Amino acid sequence: MEWALFLDDERYLTDDELGKRNWIYARTFFEACHLVHRLGCPNFISFDHDLSDGPTGYKFAKWLTKQNMDRALKWPCNFAFRVHSQNPIGKMNIERYLDAFIHSEV
Repeated sequence: MEWALFLDDERYLTDDELGKRNWIYARTFFEACHLVHRLGCPNFISFDHDLSDGPTGYKFAKWLTKQNMDRALKWPCNFAFRVHSQNPIGKMNIERYLDAFIHSEV
């Protein structure tokens, strides 16, 4: 099943964005992990950095890559992401971490 994850504890997708993918919301790090365990890796993730439950979007990005490295989870070949966080340092950290991981896998 192709699906997209919107990881954010406060925001919602716009009406324009909703129809473009099969989105599922996760409001916490733990909810996002549960969804990935249940549904497999999404084809697309939109990340927020600061989540209200403590662990950040950056921690989720690290968890997701570890799942791939441990071969517990296979990423789709068309995997893509964006970071919509208002936290500029957190946004940069997620982007750099995932970009480096994706390019190392090629």
